[in-house]
Amino acid sequence: MSKKSISVSDKLRKLSLDTQRGYKVSIKRYEQYHGTTMEEMICEALEEQSNRIPYHELTIIDRLEDFQNYLIDEGLCIGTIRTYVGKVKATYTKFRVNIPPIEELDPKNIRRREYIEHSDCLTKEELKKALPYMRPVARARAMVMIQGGLSNEE
Repeated sequence: MSKKSISVSDKLRKLSLDTQRGYKVSIKRYEQYHGTTMEEMICEALEEQSNRIPYHELTIIDRLEDFQNYLIDEGLCIGTIRTYVGKVKATYTKFRVNIPPIEELDPKNIRRREYIEHSDCLTKEELKKALPYMRPVARARAMVMIQGGLSNEE
């Protein structure tokens, strides 16, 4: 399969805008971590699949497990990690790549934040930058926060 016939954005067109946005965030983070495009990684996985490489030697397993460990090291919560990895796996599946099982997350090994710190609150500028990406209800709440003095600057 040639690289030109693989387009992730074409596969995402059939999804709702919010779902597309979620997939794009997950895929972009995956691409940044591995330093290559999703299309190239899909071609690599399809090539290994067509060459009947044994499961224990597949690159896709290493890529997914390394990405999962990277997200754990970044301090993300277990739900976010599962979402990111799940969306990347779903993208592979859309191109008929067989996803071998990878090591499951153990919630006991993932650090939890015990409390929210003052520095976790967004500044007015951060809230303003996030407005275009929010749903209407969240956008209304953020605008109330900006105008009501509820950011961490106050």
